[in-house]
Amino acid sequence: MTELYFDDQALFVRENLKRVYAKPEVVGDYYDPAFSIDYPFSMGFRLDDGRVRVLYMGRNLSGVQGFFAAISDDGVHFTPETVPVEFEGKVARHSFMECMEGDEIATIVEDKTAPKEERYKMLFTSFRAQLNYVRGPVFVSADLLHWTPIAGEAWNDGCEPCTGCFYNEHHKCFTVLHRPFWGDRRVVFTDTNDFRHFTPAELVLQEDSLDAPLDELYGMPAFAYEGMYIGFVQMLVENRQVYGGKSNPGNIVTQLAYSYNGHHWNRCLRESYYKDYHGQPCCMWFGNMIPDTDGSLLMYGTYTPHDHGKCFDESADGRVRIYRARKDGFVALETEPGKVGRLATRHRFWQGGELKINLKAQRATVQILDMNNQPVEGFTHEDCAVFSGDDTDWVPAFKGGSMDRFNDTPIVIEICLTDGALYAMRHNGFQLMGSQVRRYKFFGKEHMIFDPKNPYPEKLTESDSIQNKSYELLT
Repeated sequence: MTELYFDDQALFVRENLKRVYAKPEVVGDYYDPAFSIDYPFSMGFRLDDGRVRVLYMGRNLSGVQGFFAAISDDGVHFTPETVPVEFEGKVARHSFMECMEGDEIATIVEDKTAPKEERYKMLFTSFRAQLNYVRGPVFVSADLLHWTPIAGEAWNDGCEPCTGCFYNEHHKCFTVLHRPFWGDRRVVFTDTNDFRHFTPAELVLQEDSLDAPLDELYGMPAFAYEGMYIGFVQMLVENRQVYGGKSNPGNIVTQLAYSYNGHHWNRCLRESYYKDYHGQPCCMWFGNMIPDTDGSLLMYGTYTPHDHGKCFDESADGRVRIYRARKDGFVALETEPGKVGRLATRHRFWQGGELKINLKAQRATVQILDMNNQPVEGFTHEDCAVFSGDDTDWVPAFKGGSMDRFNDTPIVIEICLTDGALYAMRHNGFQLMGSQVRRYKFFGKEHMIFDPKNPYPEKLTESDSIQNKSYELLT
């Protein structure tokens, strides 16, 4: 179980800890030598040989546009890649696919279980002004460079880019997050198993009363991460109050959302994840993220220092911006100045192994409490070796020895830290709610999960044994 602290559902106590975004660090900018990169598509992919290929869309001041590839040995420093693909209208040696006026790539997702020739799926959008309509074909590729369209239903019902797609482990399918229709700035989801057939769209998110006036949700790329799903919400902010539409000037910032099943989503903090936003012209279109060899996360997106209108018409300095986030670097619980931060989890049913904590702190200790919420001798804060520093996988050491002694029992984990931030915990266990802990006390671990077919195990009756058992425990 990996615990990320987007909310407090898994906690008993959160004291002197403020939830903040763990803002990634800018580590590089890639400028195409001939085309400004301003459109909301740029994504990086780790190849089988360890290199990283980034795909993006660019346009010059003459209006010539295309889809391009660049290559890197370290995922940060890129050079244009000579692409061995020929097609009518190829505009540069690093162009990999025909790009007509109104074409955009919405997203690309890797499907490792598919046949080799369909390893990568591209969700495409084609806007045809004369028809006032957007169509949505799907392309497949084995290498990210050679693309072939496949027959099937349109994936998007005539919507636009700013799209997310990921494998949904909870529903055993791919989930696509996109707009309901062209110009409708909300997010819906649809599922598919073959990228040829898609379920009817259902609403996921839209702007709400906690957003600033006239903000609009532009789209949400999203990715599976450690048993949950994280969405990168593209928000159009600082709109002018005019009749007829909302888009110009307007700026694009990225916020976060999260889901525990890939279908139902919650918004997180209503501020920019990537940088403190102070009203300057800016569009930051998040593309995707990939793990680096050191466990950190490389994030790719299109950045332009212009507003939403100017960036498509006049820009000459858009680029692929590369960020690096620490492992689990999404949200953090940050200590308040001069105070000791304290966090206690709900009961976890421990199943062996040690606890790993991702944090930085001047001082931190951990304490284990039993199912009755009492500190366990040998595993108190005083029995824990004091931590100081920055570690993504700190393993607390106790005088009481290994945490294997708690196998098959409910425990509470408490951490105290000063001058620092907590990012995540990892352990081999699962969360129990209060009713499950009580059933563990009454009936043992075999019956702590309620079974409607056998609600009163061991021949207990509702009238006698449950009441008597409860009385015995209380006294």
